[in-house]
Amino acid sequence: MTESTIGQSEAPLTRRALSLLLPSALNLGMAQILAPALNAMLARTSDPEAAIGGFAVALGISGLVALPQLRIQHLTLVFFEGPGSLARLRRFVVGFALLVTLLAALVGLTPLSGVVLERLFATDGALRDEAALSLMVLVPFPALMIARMHLYGVALRAERPLIVWAGTAGGASAVLLGAAALLAAGVDGAPVAAIAVTVGATIEVVALLLATGPIRQAPGGVGAETPTQRALMRFFTPLLFAAFLPAVSTPLITATVSRSPESSVSLAAFPLAMSIFTFVTLVAGGVQPTVLSLFGRGDDAGKIGRFAVIVGFVGMIGGVLVAWVPPLTALVVEDLLGASGRLAELTTVGLRLLSFLPPLMTVEQLYAAALLQTKRTRALVWVNVWRLVGLIAFVVLVPLSTNWSGAAIGAGAVSFTLTIEAVFAWVYGRPAFAELRERSRSTAGERW
Repeated sequence: MTESTIGQSEAPLTRRALSLLLPSALNLGMAQILAPALNAMLARTSDPEAAIGGFAVALGISGLVALPQLRIQHLTLVFFEGPGSLARLRRFVVGFALLVTLLAALVGLTPLSGVVLERLFATDGALRDEAALSLMVLVPFPALMIARMHLYGVALRAERPLIVWAGTAGGASAVLLGAAALLAAGVDGAPVAAIAVTVGATIEVVALLLATGPIRQAPGGVGAETPTQRALMRFFTPLLFAAFLPAVSTPLITATVSRSPESSVSLAAFPLAMSIFTFVTLVAGGVQPTVLSLFGRGDDAGKIGRFAVIVGFVGMIGGVLVAWVPPLTALVVEDLLGASGRLAELTTVGLRLLSFLPPLMTVEQLYAAALLQTKRTRALVWVNVWRLVGLIAFVVLVPLSTNWSGAAIGAGAVSFTLTIEAVFAWVYGRPAFAELRERSRSTAGERW
């Protein structure tokens, strides 16, 4: 038996890792890619500002209800081994989907909708009406997102990247074609995007159910114990809590930027810098599900770690080139996105503060994945607690002690908190990673 036969040589592992990384990264980043396209379509409605703003508010609320969707994928990647574990996972996912549907219905179909939109989000008039209509249409969306991420988790754990490619492309196409068809049919306002997103997600989930239906066994899952519902809940509950802690970050940073020097232009420059950075370093976002799939297979943890770090540095090269090479910066910021003057300057400042982050992002994903794979999810709560503490310290102290622009404060806050997260993921995750490394060595010995 050769080393390549058992899948432990560097080249086969790298090829398999890349085959999972690329579709996974695209899948997780598709929302950022679709957003400008949907906004461009909503700009053709009778009241574009109300339509774009109303849909953004409604989708943000719906996304908050569906926030644990990525954790559902983690749960699937860790626990899916064979038919027994898959059946238990399906029951858990269905129960959770019903729960988020109930919550979405309360927010979208009851008087609670008015309370949320008027008091929490301070919307009124046409903006409030567009958001309310979108919320009604988006009631099924959180459950669809939960199901979607579970099914993609099954495909990734079974190392079936073509399903992820096809599902992502098909879902995105359904959304865009649906929105275009609705506009052509005379439908107006934010419901154009809300209906397209909901119908597209439904088509995607149905297609994924058909594609993953024959998958009953994960590679390396022979002989694994079938988890109980209690074990799944014990694993998932800390993840659920940890998922909501980072959700505080965006509104906290936005509120700080809005109170900082040059707040008006910074409120445009900071999101612009974040969107460019996210797009340029998109591939780094797919590291965690890829690593979890490889860990589950029992591949060499040391080689997996090296792969993750290399991906981080590749992502950093893209970020650095766009942020620090003036012709490329001008091409992206000014020519492609149309920013000019002070907006372009502050966007560039934000990009430069973010550009060196990808290696830290992939290190955090690697060690967080090790904690997930060894089922030490409580440690992830502490990682996110320290991240939140670091963020609060930054947004309190930096504006008081510097005269940085809001864009610099926003990008600096993101950089600082992700650094804190990476450091504590490494601190808490080292024992878990060492355990996986020893386990992979034992598995390799048994195969030989």
